[in-house]
Amino acid sequence: DRVRGAKLPPGNLKLHTLEEAYTTDNWIVRIYKVKPLDNLGRTLQQAAAFGEGKKRRAKSKRRSGNN
Repeated sequence: DRVRGAKLPPGNLKLHTLEEAYTTDNWIVRIYKVKPLDNLGRTLQQAAAFGEGKKRRAKSKRRSGNN
């Protein structure tokens, strides 16, 4: 950010609650809209992870053979 003198983090940023609605040709103006809530009751981060194929598996309980 040149005006505020702030450094942006390296790499691409992942937006979970916003999505880009419009960007001018020279990227001076960018407009975002808030993403709608998920139908399944997941948080927006969980829904985004599922969409990217990074769905978390449920932890399985390890059984010991000495019972």
